[in-house]
Amino acid sequence: MASVPQQTSVPAPTQGGGSHSQNELPFRLEVLLEPKGFIRGIEFVLAICMFATTAGYNSMFSFHVNCTSSGTNRTTYPQDIQYYFGYPFSFESIKTTCFGPVFLGESPSGSAKFFVVVGVFAMLYTIAALVWYVVLEVKYLQYEIVSIVDFVATAVFTLLFFIASCAWAAGVSTVKFWTNLDNLTQEGGILSSCNEDGNTCSSLQSASYGALNISILFGFLNVLVWGGNVWFVWKETPWFRARSENQTGGNLDNKV
Repeated sequence: MASVPQQTSVPAPTQGGGSHSQNELPFRLEVLLEPKGFIRGIEFVLAICMFATTAGYNSMFSFHVNCTSSGTNRTTYPQDIQYYFGYPFSFESIKTTCFGPVFLGESPSGSAKFFVVVGVFAMLYTIAALVWYVVLEVKYLQYEIVSIVDFVATAVFTLLFFIASCAWAAGVSTVKFWTNLDNLTQEGGILSSCNEDGNTCSSLQSASYGALNISILFGFLNVLVWGGNVWFVWKETPWFRARSENQTGGNLDNKV
């Protein structure tokens, strides 16, 4: 009696493409080496440096005041004054024994806050963009609207950085003017009484503006980096791909 050949069972393919798909990582770190991911990392660092050098700024200047009272018994009133200032640069009055409280002029508080807010929101956006690039982009490639939003947001932040940096550069000039004793004691200044007979005002310590100058530099560096990144983000949009396909199709027609 002939034996019945045994049938060998073929294992059914596993769902999702077999063991290869099971070993795939749920994220794509190599995007950080691509221009759009690498530049986002640079933007993250520059945004932090931009608002940190501004929001963390504190300084002071000091001067000696010597005034003499009028009348028969002239009395001298010496006073050392220390004036501390920093972010958000809402200048307070200078309290003097000789002249009473002296109020400083315009405050650059608005431009300082705007500069810091733009930097903070830019940092948050770079975090969200990097999370999308690394974790979510591969899973949701069909959502082309995301690349368009990324392009528009990058262009808008470039414009905001430029406006904020220009405004803050003017704000730093204002800070330097109102914290310089020579400007305060000049004719028509708020401490011009220092030049009257019997009164003297001499500087003891000048304020340091190094961090403020660096903050302006970081602001305009952000303009350059974000502006340059507009091109790389634009290449990810369906608009760019459609344009490239049209140009490729036109070249093929010409060859035919």
